[in-house]
Amino acid sequence: DESKKQPPAQSGMIHLRKLADGETTEFKKVKGLVFSEDSKFIALEITDESADKNALMVRNLKDGIDTVFGNVTRFSWSDQGSHLAMVVDSPGISNSLQLFDPQSGTLRTLESSDQEYTALAWRKDALDLLAMREIPHAEKEDVSHVLLAWRNLGKSRDHKKTYDHRNKKDFPKDLFITSGGLAWSHDGQSVYCDLKKLSLIHISE
Repeated sequence: DESKKQPPAQSGMIHLRKLADGETTEFKKVKGLVFSEDSKFIALEITDESADKNALMVRNLKDGIDTVFGNVTRFSWSDQGSHLAMVVDSPGISNSLQLFDPQSGTLRTLESSDQEYTALAWRKDALDLLAMREIPHAEKEDVSHVLLAWRNLGKSRDHKKTYDHRNKKDFPKDLFITSGGLAWSHDGQSVYCDLKKLSLIHISE
């Protein structure tokens, strides 16, 4: 979660101490850390200087059990409870958007794609998740995105919606959806995102 991520000491080392008994655990090569909203779990990004992708360690703060995921490019804790959304880049296979429930230990793939997932945003006090997936593009083209929304994740019945502006006649032809500004409205009935004008590329004869 980029907005809540706490940087470790400059050395990349942190010490996690239990207040009950003073037991301390040392973690090395930590790039960032985020506590779940209910403070029952902590997510630690473990990396080294040459790594493009991070390993993500999720620790249960009560029993000290760790669950580790590889090739995680981004992640975000839910604002309600302790559900963890994360993007996993599996080399040679695909990118996948996954949901981990550390309370039950269940892992669910919400979607997989050859394209990159570039943003995650939970709605406040809800289990509603937003994500962005890149639209296929040429190397020098502006990168636009498909908007993805899930409601009631972690419940018995959740619901997914997709907004692809390529199929919308009322979407301006000269605009594209950037990866910035993704957010829910307070009532959860609307979604905010940033738009930009397409760049014009002049090809000399």
